[in-house]
Amino acid sequence: MKLRGVLLALALWGRLAAQGTFSEWTIPTPNSQPHCVVSDSRGRIWYAAIGANQVGVYDPATDQFRELRPPTSNSGPHGIAVGPGDTIWFTEQRGNRIGRVNPDTFEITEYPLANAGSSPHTPIWDGRNSIWFTEQNGNRIGRLDVTSGQIEEFTIPTANSGPYGIITDREGNAWFCSFGAGSNRIGRVDARTGQITEYSTPTANSGPRRPWIDSRGRIWITLNRVNKIAVFDPATERFREFDSPGRNGQPYGIVVDRNDQVWYNEFGANNMVRFDPISERFTVFPFPGANAQVRIVAVDAQDRVWYGNNGSSRIGLLQPVGTVVSAASFQGPPGVAPGAIVALFGMNLARATRSAQALPLPSSLEDTTVRFNDTPAPLFFVSGSQINAQAPFELSGETARVEVRRASALIMTQTVPVVASAPGIFTVNQQGSGAGIIVHAQDFRLVTESAPAQAGEFIAIFLSGLGRLEPAVASGAAAPSPPARTPAQPQVTIAGRPATVSFSGAAPGFVGLNQINVQVPAGTPAGAQPLQVSIDGRSSNTVTLAVGPPGLE
Repeated sequence: MKLRGVLLALALWGRLAAQGTFSEWTIPTPNSQPHCVVSDSRGRIWYAAIGANQVGVYDPATDQFRELRPPTSNSGPHGIAVGPGDTIWFTEQRGNRIGRVNPDTFEITEYPLANAGSSPHTPIWDGRNSIWFTEQNGNRIGRLDVTSGQIEEFTIPTANSGPYGIITDREGNAWFCSFGAGSNRIGRVDARTGQITEYSTPTANSGPRRPWIDSRGRIWITLNRVNKIAVFDPATERFREFDSPGRNGQPYGIVVDRNDQVWYNEFGANNMVRFDPISERFTVFPFPGANAQVRIVAVDAQDRVWYGNNGSSRIGLLQPVGTVVSAASFQGPPGVAPGAIVALFGMNLARATRSAQALPLPSSLEDTTVRFNDTPAPLFFVSGSQINAQAPFELSGETARVEVRRASALIMTQTVPVVASAPGIFTVNQQGSGAGIIVHAQDFRLVTESAPAQAGEFIAIFLSGLGRLEPAVASGAAAPSPPARTPAQPQVTIAGRPATVSFSGAAPGFVGLNQINVQVPAGTPAGAQPLQVSIDGRSSNTVTLAVGPPGLE
């Protein structure tokens, strides 16, 4: 097959992107530089656009933006927080003010600080009657009474500490990070007395940047200068530090979701990262574009992760999926089909990166094994954070317990649904979206914009997850020729039109790879047209097929 090299490189052997679906929306005003984001109770995403001197809101329900300009010109909106009744509070770093947005009328009220040049940085609501904020240049912590608008300030004992991020605990006390030159401290402001207590991190010059608090009252912080995150337990007054996985990661913003999963971004490595405090494992989600320059992350009521893409002036969303996903579509449950190619994500999954070198595929690489209900899974590829495997054809029952082991040590386990089919189409960008890996059936050239398909011609779609085959093919073995077929006939639509299927089964010579041959419907319009596969009542990811105008050779 002429496309063998392309398919092996894009779909089976190489490292694929981490699990999770990213979406981004461009802010109407160019160069807005959304510095900080926050989600309100209505699901709207508010952001401080320091580059455009605006505060904005994006409503996912209506897919609409609204931009607001503070009364003070060139005020530099920086940090943003949700207050009582969904009021929005933001800091004006250059304007030396705290701003308030009425969530219904969008009217902005400003509260000036008493000391010039304080550079208010990050705000947070204490869940009561106060907005706390850091003064980066003023070396103070401020507190604004939301009823009276009065501001009081508390001077930090350490000079030039550069207070940065801030969070509050159940008692309303404020915890802040100091990011001044050489800083390695976090601090606590007693809400009743105003007394400030500082705590030094174990690592010197660690650069604590932003904090968040979990359900146990522990303070999670990013240590930006030493590529670590840390947790501080107020009960014991002790820190524990963890090395961040990215090289020169520079951990920056941090948040804890309702399940006490810790989310933060690596500014230098351009990643979103999830840390599980129980297993102490990291999962890395590379941002879809280069140089996102994310400053802060926020979690909404559905535990989806939002961020401001400062580098491209967009609002972004990461929707995590399960640990075991289709290696074609990167969709997780509703299930795994027998014989499908799957990707497993985690940490310390293998001691080194290794690909299988021959067929049939081995069940062990670098002492790493994967089992589905005690049945060994054939392995394409293993690494520390990702495994590509074939779900065994022997899968049965409603669920499967997936186990990853290194030698005899259990590294990861997850229970996944088992379904007859779960079609996923491979894509050129290896993200499960955009142009599908689809070829001209006549010569197996990849269909592209410069070599588009024509209405009436036959094409071959490469996918995985169509389920069992007739005659049966052994797990890990290359599919035979003449090819095995799927018992059920799939349905394929192109530009919403049904396409005639001439073959559905295993791609000869490959493991776990399915092929569907279809005829492009007559009258299909030119351009990038949506294509989708359905079988046994389950639909694939939607990809695009480049279709040329009539008469184009």
